[in-house]
Amino acid sequence: MAPVPVRLSDVAPEDKSFIPRSGEPEGAPPLHTDQIHPGEQDWTVSPNLVELSGTLEVVKDPGVVRFEDIDLDVTRRAHERYSFTDRDFNSVRGETHWIMDFARRDWQVEIRTKTVLSSTPKEYHVYAELDAYEGQRRGASKTWDSRIPRDHT
Repeated sequence: MAPVPVRLSDVAPEDKSFIPRSGEPEGAPPLHTDQIHPGEQDWTVSPNLVELSGTLEVVKDPGVVRFEDIDLDVTRRAHERYSFTDRDFNSVRGETHWIMDFARRDWQVEIRTKTVLSSTPKEYHVYAELDAYEGQRRGASKTWDSRIPRDHT
């Protein structure tokens, strides 16, 4: 039979010798990048006092950065939208759109995603799209449309 796990705080100090001591964590220094195009950051909250609803829109866009050592330009942009109406828990909705782009000289790929999360009293609904392009040619595309029963536990 395997021993029952114990909280570290419940172990006597003299019994803690088994805990490895490795000092401060180490990591590689961040890679150098150059900002090619500025980004945009935004959080907009929109309450509707008549309908008792609200929306939060978030833009996460660090712009275009270049990794000079490998001659690679990287673009990331996310737009997120979250909403609800009054005390209707089934009105809660989250939607995200992402674009990622990688480019080097005459080569360029782009990935676009969309994800929507919502619910009904009986299930959660997850809808997602993925499209990948090389230049102007779409190389991959996939759509998911899932319903997950709610078990209310």
